[in-house]
Amino acid sequence: MIAKKLKEIRVRNGLSQQQLADVLGLCRSAYSNYELGRRSPDFSMIKKLAAFYKVSLDVFDDATALELCDDNDFQGEAPQYLSELSKSEKELIVRFRLLDSVEKRELLKDLKNKE
Repeated sequence: MIAKKLKEIRVRNGLSQQQLADVLGLCRSAYSNYELGRRSPDFSMIKKLAAFYKVSLDVFDDATALELCDDNDFQGEAPQYLSELSKSEKELIVRFRLLDSVEKRELLKDLKNKE
């Protein structure tokens, strides 16, 4: 669960919730909600956290990545379609969404060249 991972990495780095919230531009209660599992950080927040801690996004394991993969993130897609995807297909979508726009264009270009 992402809440547990967020708390674990924060404590391991000797930070208070307030210190981390300040760095992320959040109020302490908003960050606290992430650690309590009341809210899940969006992809941009996960990127900020990974950059701040200077860790790969892989620190947030596959289960975490899939937890962040909310049916509502896929506009125009019926939720039942998302449920039909395999775990590896969901992971691919999550990892694609974590790329910046240039990386996405390059990846799509490479994939089209393989057709």
